[in-house]
Amino acid sequence: MRLTTPQRQMIDAVTAPWLAAALRTDPIDAAEAHARIAAGHMQAGLAVPEIILCSSPWDALKKIKTYAPVTTDNTSLSAIELQHLLSDGVSSHDLMPFISRAQPQGWPRLGEEFDSSFHYEISRGSESSQEHGALEEMNKRLEQGEALDWMLRPDRLPVMPSSAMAPLMVALGNRVDNALSSILQLSHAVGNTLETLVTESQFNWLLYSKGSVSLWQAAETYARFESMQALGLAGATPAELAVGRAILNSCGWLYSFERICFVCERPQHIIHPSLDKQSGGDQIRLAWRDDFSCEMDLDS
Repeated sequence: MRLTTPQRQMIDAVTAPWLAAALRTDPIDAAEAHARIAAGHMQAGLAVPEIILCSSPWDALKKIKTYAPVTTDNTSLSAIELQHLLSDGVSSHDLMPFISRAQPQGWPRLGEEFDSSFHYEISRGSESSQEHGALEEMNKRLEQGEALDWMLRPDRLPVMPSSAMAPLMVALGNRVDNALSSILQLSHAVGNTLETLVTESQFNWLLYSKGSVSLWQAAETYARFESMQALGLAGATPAELAVGRAILNSCGWLYSFERICFVCERPQHIIHPSLDKQSGGDQIRLAWRDDFSCEMDLDS
């Protein structure tokens, strides 16, 4: 199924602001970011967190490590301790000291990881966003050939059979993906660089933390949902998604926990061949004001 010209124009109008936001290189407004992050925590029923400003994603990871220090000594158990754990009759009370030692030290200062962008609320679906078309549930139902009455607004448009809906959703997704693929590549460039810098295995959890949130990671998912809205395929934006969008646009990259949020500055320079025809070559380059930088070959 091919999108009509008006449909393509509506989708392009949705993706353009996300692309522009992803390419911003001006310093963040700390007060604005603080206010929007506070709103996100309150939306989730959490207290307003402490905000720690970081000069780059790498600076943020180094700061987090000071709040959650972990060493192999913290998690190692002696042979006598291990034998005790495996013996019969060990109570939960007896296990608590060992359980606490097996956890990263310092977590109480951070609290649990928290997706303050609510990005995963769209991609996996939740009670609050399911009726508005959570993408993972939507894709699963499309693959199974089920009707999407749960996603549509009968008061606004006729219910479309799944046989007609599936090609439209594929075309919509492809249009969004093509417009924003460069943003995901920026995210991969940063992630790959951070993986090489985090050499201690006990800190690998920082790379894959649910609290690691970036506009580059979430833009495609948000743009898909908003394109569905533009085409009349989804209802009003749930409150948490409106809050998440505001957070992403205020800072771009952060590591969010219940009690503390580490907010990163935007890059000072972003070079992507598909976005900057004057750059030449096929390499992505990003640089922050603290000299942290990332490079990635697009053909690698």
